Amino acid sequence: PRGVFVWWHGGGWVVGSPAEHETLGRHLAVATGCTVVLAGYRLAPEHRFPAGLEDALDTLGWVNAHRRDLAGSDAAPVFLAGDSAGGNLAAVVARRHSGRDRHPRAVGIVVGQHGQLDGGAYVEIVTAQLVR
Repeated sequence: PRGVFVWWHGGGWVVGSPAEHETLGRHLAVATGCTVVLAGYRLAPEHRFPAGLEDALDTLGWVNAHRRDLAGSDAAPVFLAGDSAGGNLAAVVARRHSGRDRHPRAVGIVVGQHGQLDGGAYVEIVTAQLVR
């Protein structure tokens, strides 16, 4: 694999799950050549802020700890993305880790309506960002 691609689902912090984005994850894996991690996080109102963000930060920690298993190399790049609330998580996680060793790149952060996620446009946007 070219790297690890982490995707957080949208849903306004209150709905959604990684399972709902499985088709998109498969498209991303084929289009990017990366191992795709569809990450979940605790949802409101049962879990108040910053629970979801803490889960997203933990996800990146897990990915970094398992990077060799996921992508064949400890030096493989990590890309963060998501839609809607998930795009927000990707941006915050990337920002918190910018300037650190092995920091991830936030790419292809998209905001869209839930019904649009299986469309080819999302895969094309992300693929274009990865090849730059």
